Amino acid sequence: MGHGPDTIVVSPSRSQRQVCRGPHHLPPTGNSAETRVVALEEQRRCCSVGITHTRKLQLRSPKEANERHAAPALRLAVLILRFPAYRRYSDARVEVNDAMMALLIGARLGEHALSTSAADPDALLPSLFGQIPGIARLNRTAGDAAGLLAEAEVHLASMAIPYTLAVHGAFLAAAAQMVRDAGLDQRDAAFEVKRCGDLHKLPLDTGHEYIAERCRGQTNPALLSLFHIARQLRNRIIHSNRTPGSRLLQEFRTLQPAARESWEGLAGRPLTAAVASGRLEPKEGELVAVLAVSRHLVQDINALLARKLSREYWARVAVADYRALHPQRFGERARRLRRLQGHAASFYAHLGLTEDELKAAAGD
Repeated sequence: MGHGPDTIVVSPSRSQRQVCRGPHHLPPTGNSAETRVVALEEQRRCCSVGITHTRKLQLRSPKEANERHAAPALRLAVLILRFPAYRRYSDARVEVNDAMMALLIGARLGEHALSTSAADPDALLPSLFGQIPGIARLNRTAGDAAGLLAEAEVHLASMAIPYTLAVHGAFLAAAAQMVRDAGLDQRDAAFEVKRCGDLHKLPLDTGHEYIAERCRGQTNPALLSLFHIARQLRNRIIHSNRTPGSRLLQEFRTLQPAARESWEGLAGRPLTAAVASGRLEPKEGELVAVLAVSRHLVQDINALLARKLSREYWARVAVADYRALHPQRFGERARRLRRLQGHAASFYAHLGLTEDELKAAAGD
């Protein structure tokens, strides 16, 4: 793990765990002026000593927020609607982060243990660790195994980056379905991004634009340019055996300076430095960059949906959400409205859904 302020943050509570980098490493959100940001938390962990540092910045107005983050910045969104698709995305993203970090640290610990072991480096692993299930499948010497573990980071990142974007794509498909359910994706409307019949097949390369156009808004252009770098990185990993090609690196070089600085700040190096002997060798930094860009674009989409979908639609979502989570309690008519109000206050607080709106959505 890298030392210093820009490191993975994994909090003990599942609901609080998140991947983030220091707030000076992503472009400011394009629609931030439309929300009243009152506080911003920066979470930093010094992994070498295991200390988490949290600092609150009081931002009195959207104008002050924008002025403070005129430089490239990663802002932690505070006005997020926690609807089911967003919660599924958040949980999956945390799982990717935690699993990757566990495997990476495990590989580093294994390499260290084998490299410093008093055992003969030419001894085969099954003879040294015969009690470990499956050890016979790696019939290599301790010295060879240490070398394999030292190289594991590239392979772990190469697996985790496509998975991260698959999770991102699933959220986009769910968000697009919400837009359609809210009546904003009419079959006969003239959109620049062609209507997708089966939203489970919504392409990653146009998914954000698809949703934004139908919501008559836009996502942050700098974030979107970084996402397309991440998407091309994923494509080169999956379809081209990690060969870099010419297009990916050229597009990285031609990014706007602020966007390129953001990627380099997150990954700890330019993407061009992730190439060795004609192969892409993504590591922890590239995965962190992909996770961070994904997270903030999802927050952009979340904010867009919050603004553009009708209050009546959101009331129906809140009611359906509570009903799916607590079907028995939902059936208790006498207490239903009070419980719906509590659920809406917990998961949809920014909307301030009223008692009458929830009552109408519940059919009471």
